Amino acid sequence: MGIPSTHQLGQLEIARGTPDPRVHFHNAGFQIYPSVDAFGREIATQNKPINLFVHGFNNTFAESTFRFAQIVHDVDRDGTPVHFSWASRGAANSYVYDRDSALMARDDLAALIVTLSESSSQDVVLAAHSLGSLVLMEALVQLTHRNERRALQQISQVLLISPDIDADLFADQMRQIDFPPSRVVIAVNNSARMLAVSGRITGNQRRVGRDLTPQVLRTAGFQVLDLSSVEDGDLAGHFLMATSPTLLTFMRSLEGTQTIPQR
Repeated sequence: MGIPSTHQLGQLEIARGTPDPRVHFHNAGFQIYPSVDAFGREIATQNKPINLFVHGFNNTFAESTFRFAQIVHDVDRDGTPVHFSWASRGAANSYVYDRDSALMARDDLAALIVTLSESSSQDVVLAAHSLGSLVLMEALVQLTHRNERRALQQISQVLLISPDIDADLFADQMRQIDFPPSRVVIAVNNSARMLAVSGRITGNQRRVGRDLTPQVLRTAGFQVLDLSSVEDGDLAGHFLMATSPTLLTFMRSLEGTQTIPQR
């Protein structure tokens, strides 16, 4: 992935037409692996902690790949980045389509997590944004039902960023998953407008990333990052951990793979 030397922290400098490598994110090359096993062997050669990211609603493959590259660059943490992309339509009026596509991707994500655990003895950190959190939680349910204990034990942390999941569904998923809530970090923002919209679309249902208070989540054993008072980043407040220079600078200051502290 090509990142311009003029890149600003938290920004995603994308061209409307042909990109200029001097000022735009661009595709600097790609490699196609002949099989999942070949991909796993490549992961094994890295011998670093694995950071797996799942994108959210209204993100095409190209958009989510560029965004993940921006996050990896801006946070600047040691590790092997892995991006899992599911088939979003990439349209603001296609929420139901995207939610169905997200659910269809859960088995493939579960299989990828197993491949990563079998390819490396290093810790695996799972992160998901928005509707991607639904894919990730459903994949963890699948791993538990299949008794994939090695894969589950190798996951050192799960980070859910503005998770677009119904609160009751999330509680049911956690009851099924063989994974302690103490290793789950939930980034919430009580003013996230996108989650208010998705809640209305789904019948005025409470969303985990907006409508559950930090106190309720902490009482349930989760770690919580309350982003409600962050003043910079995207105007919708939906992906502050990628767009806020304040938060990116904070995450960059963390050492190693330590757990993100609660606020």
